[in-house]
Amino acid sequence: MALTQSPAVVPEHASRLVERPRGRRVVELEGEHDVSTVGLLAATIARAIAQGDEDLVLDLRAIRFLDASSVTVFVRARAFLADRSRTLTLQRPPSCARRLIDVCGLAGLVQLSSPAGPGGP
Repeated sequence: MALTQSPAVVPEHASRLVERPRGRRVVELEGEHDVSTVGLLAATIARAIAQGDEDLVLDLRAIRFLDASSVTVFVRARAFLADRSRTLTLQRPPSCARRLIDVCGLAGLVQLSSPAGPGGP
């Protein structure tokens, strides 16, 4: 089942909710994520969290840049979800994002490939 958001609300280069496989909600991030997009990123993640009680996956494969302000959003989302017995997974980060994620101590959240399943890659 594909869920998409209006392009007027979420620019193509930022983030979008793309699917809901096997009890997980996936938000696919694209392009560059820095202080100028952090509000939109936080709103998209909050919307994804509010739409159900699934665990959350952030698919990072299509990002070209990630800064610490975006990682802060990930940390806050992880804490919020953990308080509700839900998890956050960072999926397929490119090397530019992986280095920052590792430095920030979030390597345990990283899944290098997508989970196999119906309709999934």
